[in-house]
Amino acid sequence: LCEVLSENITDGFYEKLLNYLLSRELSHFDGVVVLHGTDTLAFTSSLAAMALRHSGVPTGFVSADRPLEDGKGNGLLNFRGALEYIRAGGKGFFVPYYESGKVFIHLASRVPEITAFSDGFGSRACSDAVGFVGSGALQMENNIEIKPGTRLFTEKISFGRKVLLIKSYPGIDYSTFDVGERNIAAV
Repeated sequence: LCEVLSENITDGFYEKLLNYLLSRELSHFDGVVVLHGTDTLAFTSSLAAMALRHSGVPTGFVSADRPLEDGKGNGLLNFRGALEYIRAGGKGFFVPYYESGKVFIHLASRVPEITAFSDGFGSRACSDAVGFVGSGALQMENNIEIKPGTRLFTEKISFGRKVLLIKSYPGIDYSTFDVGERNIAAV
């Protein structure tokens, strides 16, 4: 569908991805796997989970901590985890991520940004994961019921206005953010 470095994703990419998935009859498939860069995966997976929440087809967003050619990377394990989750009857939008000997399953709408120091999603203690897969078995935890929601969009999705994300830090100068001329819908 698209090849772009995840840090270069724009509204146009989101429109293309979401409208592509909206335009397909996904019920003909056991599941969907989206290959995505790790750095911005939390943003894309969360947006898709909310915008396409009516879909009853499990949809995984798969990334890797290193290039696939690097034997120490987890990309192939994450991909396999996505397929095992789908095969085992998993539901909803999810992010599989291998850490500490298991492929943890995170809800796509709740996966945190990748941590800067570990290149993981913080699931080492499985506190924010809803389960894990391994050896063809799915083990759900935290008793979270995953089911489709009501459909939000009946027509093509278009992002006409922008959202500005500001991360606060000590000493930030908020006066540098002039939102009046930039067609910003939310901060």
